[in-house]
Amino acid sequence: MKKVLITALAAAVFFTAGCKSATLKTDSELPIFGTDAEKTSAGGKKICIPYADVTGYYGYVSSGSLPDEVANGKNIRYLYLWLPFTVPELGVRMASPAVGIPAEKDFVENTWETDAQNNRLYFDPWIRLERAVDIIDLEDIPSRINSTKWLTYGTNDDNPEMPANPAGKKYNSLLRISNDPRNPAKALIRGLYRIGFTCYKTGDVQGSFIVQVGAPVKLAGAVMVKEKTSLLPAIQAAESAE
Repeated sequence: MKKVLITALAAAVFFTAGCKSATLKTDSELPIFGTDAEKTSAGGKKICIPYADVTGYYGYVSSGSLPDEVANGKNIRYLYLWLPFTVPELGVRMASPAVGIPAEKDFVENTWETDAQNNRLYFDPWIRLERAVDIIDLEDIPSRINSTKWLTYGTNDDNPEMPANPAGKKYNSLLRISNDPRNPAKALIRGLYRIGFTCYKTGDVQGSFIVQVGAPVKLAGAVMVKEKTSLLPAIQAAESAE
């Protein structure tokens, strides 16, 4: 059963304007999501090593919906990502319009089935990954989530690895972060992260999207939610399911 969200799930992602119209290709798929490392096949070709686990979030931004934040004239929205353990590498990618069919373990907004399937809009995504500096345990979330400082790990816009949008433009985004325990800005430790997303242009945003998080290890217990109030219930539900 797909994880349908009554309130949206978490990771920090940024949006702005630039909506366009296109037919959703829900029968197509994103390319294999893998690590920075490559291996050489018997024929001498460099091939990507797929992540051991990939979790997706299917969402839709309605015209006129309020952003989580406005910065430099851009409407920013967030997804919150809980990682229950340290990972050696974390990949985050975002495509609009959303492609593929949600898998059993994917998180799906409650409006996805109606809005995304009945609308042809998409936007040019830009993403940023951040970590809450003082949220390590579940007990930290209620008292610190509204006041914590966020440490930026990386940003991306227009990654050539990602497929083109319906207009033929390589505007979708992808970033990878490798764990470096000696560098707090790159240490992928247990804790709360967010994926912020926006668009290159300023203004209103509308359209469907998919965000995927991948790692070289199984992401057991990891959750993505849009609403802060959904975070603890989602984490507790994931723990109960293990």
